[in-house]
Amino acid sequence: MENNNSELEIELKYDNPLNDPENDILGRKEFAKNLAKSIIGLNSTQGFVYALYGPWGSGKSTVINFTEHYLKKHNLEKNKAKIVVFKFNPWMFSGSENLTKIYLDQLRTRLRMDDVSDDLKKISKSLELIEIGLSFAKPIGNIIIPGSGSFIEKLKSFVSNLRNTSDSTSNLFEKDLHHLKEDINTALQSQEDKILVIIDDLDRLFDEEIKDFIKMIKAVCDFPKITYLLACDSDKVANALNRNQENNADGYDYLEKIVQCSFNIPRPNQLNLNKLFFTDLDQILGDLKNKNLLFDETDWGNIFHDGVAPCLKTPRNVKTLINSISVTYPAVRDEVNVSDFVGVQVLRVFYPKAYAMIDHNKELLAGTTDGSYGQNHQKELQTSFYDQLHEEIPETDLKYFKALMSRLFPKYSQTVENGMGYGSDWSIKWKQHRKVCSEECFGLYFALTIPDDSFSLQEMQSVIALANNPDELKTKLLSFIKEDNKTQKGRYKIFLGELEAFTEESISEDKIEPLLQAIYDISDQVGSDDDDRGFMDLGISMSMLRISYQLVTRIENEEDRFLLLKRIFENSKSVSLVVDEASLIDSKELKEKDNIVSHEHANALIKLALNKIKEFSTKKEFSRIDQFDNILYRWRDWSSMDEVREYVSKLVKSDQGLTSFLTAFMNMSMSHSMTDRVIKKKFRVSHKTILHFIEPTELEKWIERVRKIIENNDALQSRQKKALEVFIDEKDKPENYPNR
Repeated sequence: MENNNSELEIELKYDNPLNDPENDILGRKEFAKNLAKSIIGLNSTQGFVYALYGPWGSGKSTVINFTEHYLKKHNLEKNKAKIVVFKFNPWMFSGSENLTKIYLDQLRTRLRMDDVSDDLKKISKSLELIEIGLSFAKPIGNIIIPGSGSFIEKLKSFVSNLRNTSDSTSNLFEKDLHHLKEDINTALQSQEDKILVIIDDLDRLFDEEIKDFIKMIKAVCDFPKITYLLACDSDKVANALNRNQENNADGYDYLEKIVQCSFNIPRPNQLNLNKLFFTDLDQILGDLKNKNLLFDETDWGNIFHDGVAPCLKTPRNVKTLINSISVTYPAVRDEVNVSDFVGVQVLRVFYPKAYAMIDHNKELLAGTTDGSYGQNHQKELQTSFYDQLHEEIPETDLKYFKALMSRLFPKYSQTVENGMGYGSDWSIKWKQHRKVCSEECFGLYFALTIPDDSFSLQEMQSVIALANNPDELKTKLLSFIKEDNKTQKGRYKIFLGELEAFTEESISEDKIEPLLQAIYDISDQVGSDDDDRGFMDLGISMSMLRISYQLVTRIENEEDRFLLLKRIFENSKSVSLVVDEASLIDSKELKEKDNIVSHEHANALIKLALNKIKEFSTKKEFSRIDQFDNILYRWRDWSSMDEVREYVSKLVKSDQGLTSFLTAFMNMSMSHSMTDRVIKKKFRVSHKTILHFIEPTELEKWIERVRKIIENNDALQSRQKKALEVFIDEKDKPENYPNR
């Protein structure tokens, strides 16, 4: 497989909040500005607690950063009280023995920074005493509550043991905890500045830690001019409190006793979320204007509005989906339908269990329903599978999941939504547009790589482009035949299968003739694939005929179609596909209106095919062509049996000629019973068929000659030897000699 894709730079969208309101596209900055004004204007003679509620990923941290941005602007104004912002994330210390001590230590560190007034720096020393005292107090959970009697004694004892402890420091401990807090309250009230403590990710703590931390705010750290802003998911915090409350007290009621003013994070406008998604998606996909084959605006609109947009509920949803696309898309860039790919990634990110089930059930989702035998049983399997899929989807999302699945998989739509049915003729169109519902393309969306023996879109386009250089094109096609040592056909059959997806519109008319001429020219070298194909595989010869038909019928004028085929027949360097095409045109079942040429032109083309047969009959390689038996029958039909018998008589005079003749007439039949796991293959060379070309008296002579050829020729190829052996075995079958 060739892959000429240029490297796609992968830029992951890390789940980092925004800092500058100028970058806001979700309408959050006005809310943050008003929140900052409320904090600035608050008359906080007592401690005050704000709460900013929202689920994970809803953008709480971004609102906090925007609020801090406006507070910093306020602090730049002269002659106004400053807001000292202290951000504390308890999740970073989750699992520690004493969150209160850590919190106070971090707060003291913040109050000693250069942007803090001297009055607040003095308060940090008093906070240090409380922190030290907590080291000796009785723990309740992770919170330390100082005992009223022994607290001062223990604190004094501790300080007296410190080396170089100053008298002034020691004097601080002559007051009990109550008076120590009163001193801090007085100091805070007497100065102008305020402290804003921002607590983010509170809801990520363990249940016990959440309860203890909220108790700490109320019991230990409730000071005037210190305002708290808690950012959390109210449901998670309330549920954690529920699980830790005695007497089944309600967690929401408890939270309301702590929080004086709460806000729900503004839900982003869906249009803004969509805009955020589109902006990032454009960076990944690039310019789609010149990729009409793999992008259709109507398909994209249907998939996006039905299945993608409903999942983009928060900025984090957008980033998660964008990251998934960023990582997975480069491996199959230009090989998948963009709309379908994004739709499948939605399944992968938001419905992972369903995605895994879809991956392993291709036969129940991809392809068409053609009304064949066993369809009722297949429909039962589909219905059962789809019901299992639906069980994995939350009830609130099921409507959107069904809508997305119906857009991606027509089989699903037909069964679940009573959608329209699609016949087998749609398979080529789906493959052409690299749809996930195509049986050939389905795997690309889940394996996220292009199979080694397949053809990428770019490789197909590069081969088609060689139509302007016929010799290079022919060389390229021949290389596909020779690439695979397992079968004579190599990748050529795969190439032909892929090419059918381009015949409808992607191959320009000026490339039709050179492309067809190359296919005709190498048709004798393709080889048979009879041994490799199953019941439903029509074979490589039929693939070449289908492509010829599809491209020729692109020419609207009948006269032009005839002239095109006439030139190709006359110039062809091979005979087999010329004969196949003429046979198709000669079909007695076709009415003239259904044929690609008129009866008159059909007869002219048949005459050209006959001349081509006679031309090739003089060449040694003629009898080694895989379609040799079919060519002899057409020779008989278009000329006379006597002429064909004369040729055969000359051919079989040599052992090599006889071997080639019998090998060409070896046929394979296949059978399969209900209990068989594999297909049974049966080979035969019918004597009854051979007698069409020779006299009966010659047949016995041939049997003896063939025995000697087998005994004396060790250079026979396996297929040749098989044909000779089967020919001998046929002599005892009565159906070959009905008059015996």
